[in-house]
This record gives sequence, structure tokens and C-alpha cells, in this order.
Amino acid sequence: MNARPFVFSLPPLPPLPPLPPFLVRRPVNFPRFPDQRQGHSENTPVMQVVGMMRNFAGALGVRCHFCHVGQEGQPLGQFDFAKDEKRTKLTARQMMRMWRRSTGGSTPSPSTRR
Repeated sequence: MNARPFVFSLPPLPPLPPLPPFLVRRPVNFPRFPDQRQGHSENTPVMQVVGMMRNFAGALGVRCHFCHVGQEGQPLGQFDFAKDEKRTKLTARQMMRMWRRSTGGSTPSPSTRR
């Protein structure tokens, strides 16, 4: 018995539509630290602070404008990170102070678990 392979072809797929704007990953230019650095030491690398802020925001299910002065969708370069107008920022700063006191000065990170 000689079996012949079954060959079939599919029509070409139509091109994919463009992604909606909220799914397009845009490069982010993180602003330099403001003069007021109450939450972090002078020698903390910028990307470490950005990582900590992302972890906080992800864990809380919020975005940057929840604690910092700025509007949703606005570029981060236009946020005013130095202002302490929002109560949520003051609360977060107090929580970071409590963390440092309880851990002997270490910085919160996702790998630091008890």
C-alpha cells in the first residue's frame, strides 16, 4: 500500500490591524531626581528607584499619578515628582521610613521578604 501524502494549502492571512495606542510600548525617559529626595538616599541609582516605584504601583494596582502630581497619560517628564501635595505620597513616604526602621536601613525590594 502506497500512501500518498495529503497536501493542502491555506489562503494567505490578512495583515494584522495596528495595535491600539494603550498597548503600544513607548520608550520612557525617566526624569532626573528632583532636588527633594526625602524617600531615597543620595547614592541610590535612578533605575533602582524606578524599579521600586514600579513594584509599589504594581502591588497596589495603581499608576504614577496616584501618588505623584501629574495626569494619566501625561509623559513622566511632565510630572512634578518634588511636590508633596498628595496625601498618598506622604503616606508612602511614612511607610518607607517605617520599613527602614524595622529592617535596619535596607531599601524595600521584591526580593526582601519575611
